[in-house]
Amino acid sequence: MGLWPYCLNLEPWDYQVWRDAVDGYPPGMVGQPISLHLISDDIYFDLLFHSWTSMGNGGGFSYTRTDADPRWLDVSQESGIVSVGSTVNIVVVADLSALEVGEYLAQIVISSNDPDEPDLAVPVNGTVTTGPIPLTSAEHDNNNIVFTVFDNGVLGASHRQEGSGFQFYGQNGLCEGDLVIATVDSQIVGGLYRRDFYPMSTVEPFECSLAGFDQAFVTIYNDCIAPHPLGITVVQRSHSKSTSPDDDYVIMDYLIINGGTENITDAHIGLALDWDVGQPSDNLGGYDAGLRLSYIYEEGGFFNSNYYGCAALTAEVSGHTVSLSGMRDNSEYYEGMTNFADIPDTTQDCKSMLTVGPYDIPVGDSIRVAFAILGGVDLDDLAYNAMAAHNAWATVSVEDHRPSLPSQFALHQNYPNPFNPTSTIQYDLPFASDVILCIYDILGREVDRLEDGYREPGYHRVRWNGKDGSGRDLPSGIYIARLITPEYTKSIKMVLLK
Repeated sequence: MGLWPYCLNLEPWDYQVWRDAVDGYPPGMVGQPISLHLISDDIYFDLLFHSWTSMGNGGGFSYTRTDADPRWLDVSQESGIVSVGSTVNIVVVADLSALEVGEYLAQIVISSNDPDEPDLAVPVNGTVTTGPIPLTSAEHDNNNIVFTVFDNGVLGASHRQEGSGFQFYGQNGLCEGDLVIATVDSQIVGGLYRRDFYPMSTVEPFECSLAGFDQAFVTIYNDCIAPHPLGITVVQRSHSKSTSPDDDYVIMDYLIINGGTENITDAHIGLALDWDVGQPSDNLGGYDAGLRLSYIYEEGGFFNSNYYGCAALTAEVSGHTVSLSGMRDNSEYYEGMTNFADIPDTTQDCKSMLTVGPYDIPVGDSIRVAFAILGGVDLDDLAYNAMAAHNAWATVSVEDHRPSLPSQFALHQNYPNPFNPTSTIQYDLPFASDVILCIYDILGREVDRLEDGYREPGYHRVRWNGKDGSGRDLPSGIYIARLITPEYTKSIKMVLLK
C-alpha cells in the first residue's frame, strides 16, 4: 500500500506527515492529499490463478472508514474497478487541525473480491499535541551579510518568507539551499525542497572555536524521514565574523555521523543552491577550480550587480553543476555530484550544486566537511573572499574535528513507522549511563529487550525485527518502545504492519 505515515504524531505544523511509499514522492503536510495506490499485483497477488480474471475484468473494491466524528479522513473515491495489470490512485486526506488534543485511531478498510484477502485494513493513527512545534532558525547578521539557517538543514529559505536568504550588502541572492548526501543514485538524502532531514534539536548559539568568529549556531538532525535513509546524523554548525577580511561569508560546517548498522562507502556530500540574483531568468554561472568556487551572477547586473557563490573548504571537489532543469530526480542529482557539467552559456533561472568526496564512513564513525556561502561586489572580490574563507578554515585544529556529544537525553521516533519487517530506534546519551531499551505490547507485557547495560555517550541506533525475545514473529499491532536510564525515561509507539 502507498499510504505511509512517517510517524504517529500528526501535528498542525510545517513538517511533513505523509510519504508515498510506492513512488517515493515528497511528503505532504497535514490536510494535504496523498495517493493511496491499489496495486493489482499486490492486493490481487494470485490474480492469474482465479477464473474470474480469465475475462480480463480485474477486481472491484470499496472503502469504509472508521474515524469517528468529527471526520478527519477523506477518501476521494469510495468504490471502483481495478483492471488486470493496472492501478487505481485514491486520494486520502488526513486533517487533524480542527481536533482537540488527544489520540485518534482509524482504519481505511479495503473490501475487494480477492478470495484470500477480501478485507484489507490500513491503520491510520494520529495524535494532536498541546501546541505546534515550530521550525526553529537563527540569523547570521554582521552588517555585510544576513543569512538564515534552520534546524532541518534548510539554508536561506527566502521564498516563503521564513528566512532572509543570503543577503549581501542588503541584496538577497539565495532562494534556498540544502545539504545532499549520496552513495549511489538510489541512495540519496537531501536536495532542494525535499525536506529529508528531521530535527533532533533547535538551532542554538555556541562558542565558536574559530578565532574571531563571533556568531555561531549549532543544530542536529537525521535522515529518518528520507525515502531511503542512510542512517546518518548531522551536526550542523555555522560560523560568521564581523571584521574584515572575513565578514563577507558564512562557513557551513557539517559533522556527518554514521549511526546506522552498515558501513557507508563512496559517499558524496554537497550543497544544492537555488540562486535568484536580481532578475532570476538573467542569471549565469561559473566555476573556479583553483578556489573550488561555484558562483552565480545576473548578466549585466541591472537589478543586482553582486556575485554569490559557494566554496568547498575541506576536500577535493567530486562534482559541480549549474543546472537549468531543476535537479528533479535522483539520477540527475547523482550525475551532478560525480561529474563536472558544462557551464550553460544561456541566461536562465540557475541552480548550482558543489560536491566533495567520495568518503567511506564506517558504522559509528564520522567525517567533517565544510563549505563557505559568500558574496562579492564583483568576481575578483568574490574570489578574494573565497581565499579568506580557505585561510580561516585552515586554522581549524584536529581537536576541533571531534564529534560533538548530544546535549541531552532523547528517544526518537522509530523509522520507518509503520514498519515491516524491521525498524530503527535512535536514542541519545549526553554522558555514559546504564540503559534499558524494551519493547512492550499494547497490554504492557515485555516482548523483547534490545539494550540492557552500560553504554558510552553519543548517538545510538538499534534495530528491532518485529520478533519477541525468543525469535518468534509477533502479530501486526501497536508496540511500545521504552528507554530507561537513571536520569531519563521515555516511550514511543511503533506500528508493526504485516
